[in-house]
Amino acid sequence: MRKVILLLIVLAIIVPLLMDKGIGQKTINLLDIDFDDIGNIEKNLGQIIKLEDLAEDKVNRIILSLPDLDWDKVNKHGKKLKRNLVEWIKEKDIEDVEEISALIKVLSKFSKYDNELLTMKLASIFTEDKVAFIKALALNKDKLLELGYAFHYLEIYGEEGRYLADDFNEILNSDELTKEEKLIGFEFIEIIASCET
Repeated sequence: MRKVILLLIVLAIIVPLLMDKGIGQKTINLLDIDFDDIGNIEKNLGQIIKLEDLAEDKVNRIILSLPDLDWDKVNKHGKKLKRNLVEWIKEKDIEDVEEISALIKVLSKFSKYDNELLTMKLASIFTEDKVAFIKALALNKDKLLELGYAFHYLEIYGEEGRYLADDFNEILNSDELTKEEKLIGFEFIEIIASCET
């Protein structure tokens, strides 16, 4: 009887630890992943985002690959993978126009809560680097309304010290934005502001 109780105690301690470590899932080695192969990223995405010491170029490659993933396959892994992916993205420094563009493109692939978390990340990028964000938005003009309404919902201009006119002037006076990009920036701000009425 003691042996049975001891065995149950050991199992009660070890099984949760093993489950937390992802036993049953193949553990991958960073060297085994071909980051230029979308299928390889797609297949190993859950394990890749758990890697702690992922080099910046690998992070960049993963983010840039997001629009090209087969989201039907990703969805088969469940909501937890997508939630973990969003949490992983939130922790990354995303400043590159192409990376921002990739996030804008995949926004609709996430459910409401995860979509809102990703939108909050994009809003943070917008407030920190309007030029890069607007350049990325110019590559995704079809997302102007969706993002404008989402940013209004997040009340980015409700924060103390943030004024729509300041952003308008920053866009107007930018030497880094083309005329077309400035117009997109103005239209985006107008969409956010028009939600007020």
